[in-house]
Amino acid sequence: MMTRRSRRGSGAIMSGLMLTTTIAAGSVAVDIGYQRMVGGQLQAGLDAAAIAATTRLADSPAEARAAATYLASLNSAGGSSITLTASEIEIGTWDATTKTFTPLAAAAESTGTAVRISHSVADIPTFLSTAFGVASLGVSRVAISGTAGSGTASCGVLAATVDVINGNWSADSYDSSKGTYLATKSSYAGVCADGSITASGNAKIYGSLYYGRDAGDHASVSGSVTVTGSVAKLPKEVTLPTASSTYAKTHNNNATIGKTSSGKSPMDGTKFSMNAKETLTLNAGTYYFTDFSLNGQAQLKVNGAVKIYVAGDFHANGGGILNQASAPKNLTVYVDGAHSVEVNGSADFYGSIISPNSEGHINGNAAFYGIIVGNKIELNGNGKFHEDLAMVDAYVGSVGGNERAVLFQ
Repeated sequence: MMTRRSRRGSGAIMSGLMLTTTIAAGSVAVDIGYQRMVGGQLQAGLDAAAIAATTRLADSPAEARAAATYLASLNSAGGSSITLTASEIEIGTWDATTKTFTPLAAAAESTGTAVRISHSVADIPTFLSTAFGVASLGVSRVAISGTAGSGTASCGVLAATVDVINGNWSADSYDSSKGTYLATKSSYAGVCADGSITASGNAKIYGSLYYGRDAGDHASVSGSVTVTGSVAKLPKEVTLPTASSTYAKTHNNNATIGKTSSGKSPMDGTKFSMNAKETLTLNAGTYYFTDFSLNGQAQLKVNGAVKIYVAGDFHANGGGILNQASAPKNLTVYVDGAHSVEVNGSADFYGSIISPNSEGHINGNAAFYGIIVGNKIELNGNGKFHEDLAMVDAYVGSVGGNERAVLFQ
């Protein structure tokens, strides 16, 4: 017969067991929650790495792996940087119907159109489960990315005629809406002419040259020019964006323009001019000028979204225009009429120049991030042109479709 004392002893044992079970369950919940968080961090890092690798497939398998390794290292999972090995980065093909990735090997990798990245984090420390003999947990994730869209043509440089001449001028592409230049760098640049293109010197086009569709339109490529994509007719007619300054002439923020660092006004009526080593900041807004000139290392800083309408020549020489956010969407220059457009500054240019009736000259050694539209465009010097696919979509539109890197899994 069980006495009252023995029943109390049994109750104490049961309570202890229940408390132990509750603590164990709580410990597991906390540590599994942390494991899931680390898994999410790992997945985000692998997704970014896979996208980056896909954008470099057109260059080489080695470039694709290097891009994946670099982007992964910029991300962390569980407090440690994600370090990929070459074997964890597979290059192959993707079957959209069966949703199957097929890896390629050796030289066949150069024909790959998709990337699969697998990585595990084996030693995720536990916080509470150590009391029950569980010192660490592990997590594994996979990301698969590939190209989508026809990739027929994109036009970051668009004009009636284009001369790509002299020096070591180069062009490639990226997408500012998806990330930084380094994160989204690709070989989809398009130098497009509604007429003919002349390319010479040592120019390197990581993308394609597209000439007009009329009889007599052609592309002349000579010297040591490199074109990684196509040299062909435009897939379809292209409509150049317009650049009317009529509305901006009477609706603008010119009154907010202050004095330069030397205490001078840059305005002479509606003409804008800066010289020597002057600096000035334009805040977000719309501005109208009948002439625009930067010379002698003068530097105009752009703070926020700025639109500049010029009913005359546009010369950004010297220091140039500094887009403080490094965002091409924050600066658009419209040149209304048949004028002269020059970008020769030493500062990198982030923005779009829409000058459909003007002759444009992009010179110097600085980098140009964005797009440029003109009647005739000459690209000289040792500069680098980084076509922003986001700005192509915004101002020019698809010319047969743009190839993109997308996540499949």
